[in-house]
Amino acid sequence: MIRDAGSAANRGFLQLVEKDASRPATVMLCFMFGTTCVNTFLAAYGQQQGLGNVGLFFVASGVALAISRLLMGWLRRRMSLTAIVCFGVLFSAGSMALIYFSASMAMLIIAGACFGLGAGVVSPAMNSISVLSAKPEARGRASATYFFALDVSTAVGAWVLGLVASAYSLREVFAVSGVLVLGALLLVLWLHCTQRLPRKGF
Repeated sequence: MIRDAGSAANRGFLQLVEKDASRPATVMLCFMFGTTCVNTFLAAYGQQQGLGNVGLFFVASGVALAISRLLMGWLRRRMSLTAIVCFGVLFSAGSMALIYFSASMAMLIIAGACFGLGAGVVSPAMNSISVLSAKPEARGRASATYFFALDVSTAVGAWVLGLVASAYSLREVFAVSGVLVLGALLLVLWLHCTQRLPRKGF
């Protein structure tokens, strides 16, 4: 009886997840798992490295994020969604590298601009891929699947990267995060090349 109840619960959970959106949601899970380190550890890292007020990073990030949102329509007319995601992931990975090597506030501000630009195009592009991957009647569930992956990655990413910080250092957290972000790039390219994402419009 307990086994039957567990199976019913699993089936109930799976009905909440849109299968066709699970692959793009997994890309976003990997991407956000890496980038969650910025909000969680950057302030402590800035103090540790003697970089001063890291608030300027978030100012640059916010401005770049706003600009990237305005550019999404222009980019979409000239690039596929997959290309936009790759473009954004590379900027985000570059941001992690700049943070890792930051020796001045100027480098940190540039890192912030790269981070905002990358996150600003990856998130809406992956949301579009998630929704467009599903059948019309399942697109609400596809969007929910996407945001579920987003929330899980933020929660679990902070915890796992905290373990990395405890075992090594805050600086190493950004190196690991950069690798995770690049993992999202490899994943989306593999899904695209193996046609596990629909080709049309992507």
